[in-house]
Amino acid sequence: MSRFVCRPVLVILALLLSASVATAQTPAPPRERRPDLRINIHGGIGFHSTGGFLDDACDAVDDVYAIEGFAATNCGGSGGGKPFSLGGFLSYGQPFGSVKLQFQGGYSYTGENEIRIESDADYGGYNAQIMLTGGYRFTSHSFYGGAGVEWNKLTIGGKIGINRHAGDEFLTQRLILDGEIYDEFEDERPSAGTSVLVGVRVMYAFVPGVRLFADWDSYSLGDLYGKFDDEDVPTSLQMPIRNRAFVVGLSLDVSSFYK
Repeated sequence: MSRFVCRPVLVILALLLSASVATAQTPAPPRERRPDLRINIHGGIGFHSTGGFLDDACDAVDDVYAIEGFAATNCGGSGGGKPFSLGGFLSYGQPFGSVKLQFQGGYSYTGENEIRIESDADYGGYNAQIMLTGGYRFTSHSFYGGAGVEWNKLTIGGKIGINRHAGDEFLTQRLILDGEIYDEFEDERPSAGTSVLVGVRVMYAFVPGVRLFADWDSYSLGDLYGKFDDEDVPTSLQMPIRNRAFVVGLSLDVSSFYK
């Protein structure tokens, strides 16, 4: 009697075991790639430069000195510093084959930066020197949109927008005779402008929700000394400046903490 009862039980157990093995061997269906919307904040340090502006400015200053009979003895300066950058952006990812198309739009603020030029010259035989120091001290705001490709943990794309810069142009010009200041002009005036910004963005997600980013941006800062047209400043010094910034930092996906 017990033999007739055990046999059906063994058959049922064998069927269940074979079904579980078949289920384990069946591959899981591929994960569906869905569009996603992310809210990001970022911050970093920007390395700024102005290309060949300093060389061009020094050449122009040397020419002006030569016209006045002075011989340039020194010229140099700084094409920009390393100010901080803060901002945020929205990103929308749309799956496309094995990659995801990434669309972004955002804003960034750059702390106070300074472009500075310093030059001096001598007037032979008269113990006379002329000294010039000037530049542009400013902050900037950028609004941009862009697109790129996200593959695995890496995102590469371009961006375009506008940059609004505002600050003060400053200028000091001294004529020194026998070691004493004979004539001096010193002024600082507000300056601002808006220009087109173009750039490239690269991001790498080293942990979920946190990415390293690197931006390269380029935009115009207008003409240096353009605000001093009514003063005794050589017009050849009113030269266009194009700022180039390489910014590196961290981007935090705020929306990932609410999913």
